[in-house]
Amino acid sequence: MKNLILILIVLTSFTSFAQNRDQRMRAEKQKYITEKLELKEDQKEAFWTLYGEFNSKRQDIRIDITQNRLGLRKTTVTDKEARSIIDRELELKQAMVDLEKEYVSRYDKVLSVSQIIKLYKAEDDFNKVVMQRLRQMRGGNEENRRR
Repeated sequence: MKNLILILIVLTSFTSFAQNRDQRMRAEKQKYITEKLELKEDQKEAFWTLYGEFNSKRQDIRIDITQNRLGLRKTTVTDKEARSIIDRELELKQAMVDLEKEYVSRYDKVLSVSQIIKLYKAEDDFNKVVMQRLRQMRGGNEENRRR
């Protein structure tokens, strides 16, 4: 019984740690993007509501893409299966483009065009910083791992 309680405590701790890490990352990203876009107080709420919706839908499409690509792991794929994977991949890529177009149109009601461009750059820059941190946490950069 004590072992079961200990396991539950450890699992709860790991889950809590991961949730806290994700929350910190989201808060850091929100602060970073807010600064880079130079959002005014009257823009913040409307923008972050839209951005949250967009990110949720974008994540759903990314998950679908990942699941679709699992079919590529098979050692043998029939032509019919291959066609299905390709067609689905193209559908999902189009869904991503359609989603971006929709949200650019919606952002246009809240942000200036230059702020929308800054958003793309801010997302890219933030993602680069996150990737750099991950490499450092894993013990160095790519060159060190290749040696």
